[in-house]
Amino acid sequence: MIPVSVKVTDVEYGRYRHLPINWSIPPITKEDLPEEFSKKAVRTVDMFRRKTFDLDCECLIFFDINTGNIVSCNFADEGEWNKVTGEIYPNSLKGMNIASLHNHPKQFCSPPSGKNFEMLGLEFEEYELILSKNELWILESKGIIFDDEIKEIREDAEAYLDSVFEEANLEFDEGYLVLDNVNQIYGDLLLINLNNKLNNIKLTRRFLNE
Repeated sequence: MIPVSVKVTDVEYGRYRHLPINWSIPPITKEDLPEEFSKKAVRTVDMFRRKTFDLDCECLIFFDINTGNIVSCNFADEGEWNKVTGEIYPNSLKGMNIASLHNHPKQFCSPPSGKNFEMLGLEFEEYELILSKNELWILESKGIIFDDEIKEIREDAEAYLDSVFEEANLEFDEGYLVLDNVNQIYGDLLLINLNNKLNNIKLTRRFLNE
């Protein structure tokens, strides 16, 4: 889950810094990310993936796409689904070009959930990145997105996911066959329908580990 706000604490950033780094996975490269991202920002994304690849809960960072500097870090609390929550103060981000980045652990679907589209209402953020084991999703938002449009997008996404789960469960047993099927079909529905809905938002998917 991507929250409307994230709490910045030295403790949580310290926890992030000390996460083990998985050097065995392929790197995130400049070609995987929007052209506005600097080399330092690319490294920030690559290191985030290496640190969270084996993590079983969500971690969320906000960072500057010019400097690559992390300005906020938050981990999921213990509890149902281990999804991240918190708060951030937009006034502290003036003069920066901010993107958010969070991981979807293996027990979650790879594509954005309905809740993830709340970022469209954040004026200080133009990019939201979501990393899973095998995919990178990039949600880009330019200009003003009205609350009723965001609500409609959220409801559409949740309806797509519900319908795909319902259909997949009829054909597959429990396990990753179901999840892989949901990821593919639900992701395709988002790409087709969301990118045709508004001119000032764009959703892309990158396949990793290939």
